[in-house]
Amino acid sequence: MLRFISGFAALLMACQWNCSARAAGSVDDFTNCLLASSSADDAVTLTQWMFAALALNPAVSPLSSITPEQRTSINDQAVALFNRLIFDDCRAETVSALKDQGPSAINAGFEVLGQAAAGGLMSNPAVTAAIKRGLSTRTVDQAKWDQLFQDAGLPLPY
Repeated sequence: MLRFISGFAALLMACQWNCSARAAGSVDDFTNCLLASSSADDAVTLTQWMFAALALNPAVSPLSSITPEQRTSINDQAVALFNRLIFDDCRAETVSALKDQGPSAINAGFEVLGQAAAGGLMSNPAVTAAIKRGLSTRTVDQAKWDQLFQDAGLPLPY
């Protein structure tokens, strides 16, 4: 949820100072429609598509073994999802946002949707456990974290 709020706040801050309230509202409406019209299965489709694309980066490609057939299938599923959301489920909101903001409205809406989908993956118990193992007291300087929270005047979160 925090990732969604952060992404949504970033979306609002990215709007130029001269944007009208109507323009910001139309992008918000488009984004909200995307979120409301997307299912858990849609989030998996979107996340798989993002993962397949990111896996092409040479920095991480050795860690992935997506076949060309899998990549084609993932892309086809993502295109079907995008088409359904833009042309069917959220058509009126898409048109309004495009009128007010142009094509950047679509990017902004799908950025938030992607953040929400990725956030769902991060809440999986196996993922959470792996992150906690990676950030164990064996690898993290606990004293520095304690001091950081003390310097900020906050109670320790654990």
